[in-house]
Amino acid sequence: MNNILLLSNTVSHHSTQLSSAVEMEDFWSESKQTTQPACFLLQFKGFFAWGGVQLQANHKQSRVVGEGETAPAACTYVEWMKDENGGLSAVKEDGRVWLVQGTLNIRRVVQRDAGKYQCIVRNSIGERRIESALVVTAPLQVTLLPPHQVLNTGQEATFTCNVSGFPVHTITWKKDQRQIAPTHRVQLLSRDVLHIASLKREDKGMYQCFVYSDNDGAQGTAELKISDVPPSVISVFPEQTAHPGGGISLKCTATGNPPPRVTWYLDGSVIGRTGHVSLGDYITEHAHVISFLNISEARVEDGGEYKCHVSNDVGVTSHSARLNVYGPTFVRPMPNVTAISGEDLVVRCPYGGYPIKAVRWFKSKRPSSHDI
Repeated sequence: MNNILLLSNTVSHHSTQLSSAVEMEDFWSESKQTTQPACFLLQFKGFFAWGGVQLQANHKQSRVVGEGETAPAACTYVEWMKDENGGLSAVKEDGRVWLVQGTLNIRRVVQRDAGKYQCIVRNSIGERRIESALVVTAPLQVTLLPPHQVLNTGQEATFTCNVSGFPVHTITWKKDQRQIAPTHRVQLLSRDVLHIASLKREDKGMYQCFVYSDNDGAQGTAELKISDVPPSVISVFPEQTAHPGGGISLKCTATGNPPPRVTWYLDGSVIGRTGHVSLGDYITEHAHVISFLNISEARVEDGGEYKCHVSNDVGVTSHSARLNVYGPTFVRPMPNVTAISGEDLVVRCPYGGYPIKAVRWFKSKRPSSHDI
C-alpha cells in the first residue's frame, strides 16, 4: 500500500505530494503481516500537513517541528521511548502527550520535547527499533540590554544579548558594524554577555549582537554614550614660602570628561621645562588627572603667582596661588593690555622676592587712585 505525504497551504499558491511504501515481510515472515509506516503530523495555525515515511531497521529519520505545533508519529504494535540523558525511558502520556493505535501525539510542541525517539515494534519473532529525531524550532528574537547607556570614562559597561527562540548555534558581537576583538578591557563573560572595563571615549558607539540558527537569524542593537563633563579642580596647591636652594612641588588634581588638559603658568606666561623645572601628569584608575610641577634648587626668580589651567572640550577652570622665595624684590616686564570700555579689568603685578612690604601702582608715572 502506498502512503502519501501531502503538504497543503505550507507555501502560498501550491501544494506538494510525495508517496512511499513500506513492506517488512522479511521481519514478519511467519505471520505474513506488514507494519504501517511511521509518520509525523504537523499543524500550522489551523491547517495540517501529514505524511507517510518509509522506515527500515537501522534507518534514522529526523523531523523539524515549529514550537506550538502538533507532532505525531505512528508505528503499528509499538512502544515509544525517548533518549533522556543518554538512557531510554518510556514516553509518558498526559493531557498533551498521548498514544492512539501506535501513534505518538504531542500537542503544542515545546523545546523540552526535542530529542531522539524510538518506536519499538514487537511480535513473537522478535523486535525492531527505528530511531527518529525531533528538532523543535522557534523564530529567533533578540533584545540587547540595556538599550541605552550614558557613562563616564573609567566606569564599566555590560551588555546582555537576550535571545528567545531556538535552536541558537552562534552569537557574534559587533561595534559600529565591525567585529569586536576581545582585549584585556573588552571581554565576553559568556557568549551572550559583553563587558567593557575602564571605559574610554572611543568605546562610545552602536553595539550589536547577531544570533544565528541553521535557517534563521536576528540581531539586537544598543547604544553606549560617554558623557561630557566640564573640568573641575578637586585638589590644589596652597601658597608657599621657600628659601633659595630648596625643592618645591606644586600639584593640581582635576576631573572631567573628556579627561582635561593641564597647562602651568607663572605670572601669566606658560611654563616650559628647564634645567631645574620639570612638569608631568598622569591619569588614575578613577579617571582623575594629576598634574605636577617640581622645582629643584629654587631661585628668587622662581617666585610669583603660579596657575594650573584646566580645560577640555566642554569647559575651562583654573587655580592660582603664590610661591614666595626669599630674596630681593623684582617686577617682571608687563605686556600691553587691551580693555573694553565699561567692563572690568584685572591686572596683576608680576613681582617676586620676599618679604614684600607693599605693592604700589602708577599710571603715567603717577600713583594710581584705582582700587587695588
